[in-house]
Amino acid sequence: MSDLAISPIAAKALEFVAERGGGVSLVEVQNFLRSEGIDTDGGLQSHFPDDSNVVIWAGMSEAFCDVLDVLLNHTDVRASTAMVYLIDGGWLSLPMAKRPPKNGYKKPHWLPIVFWEKGKAPGDRRKS
Repeated sequence: MSDLAISPIAAKALEFVAERGGGVSLVEVQNFLRSEGIDTDGGLQSHFPDDSNVVIWAGMSEAFCDVLDVLLNHTDVRASTAMVYLIDGGWLSLPMAKRPPKNGYKKPHWLPIVFWEKGKAPGDRRKS
């Protein structure tokens, strides 16, 4: 994805992640988008390409999915804990994805993630 394909709201979401200092949950992104007047609720969900039963987030609008796609491609993504999401006020009612089986999960599992500005995630050797 080229930078030319980034919508103004997605660019603002990238700035939001950078301003927050990283560790930004999808609940925080959703609240940010709502504060910008974006309808985030819908029937879409996002999952990992390698395993459609590892769900990233659900109940999203197309606009929210578009921003999520940009964040997934232009930030560092790390697994998080359900506690982060609980504190932020959001939760998926799915079993947690902890150690995916060799052939993937047979039923949907949720893997909470957080976003960090590129090169700024803990343990990232590319830090400036």
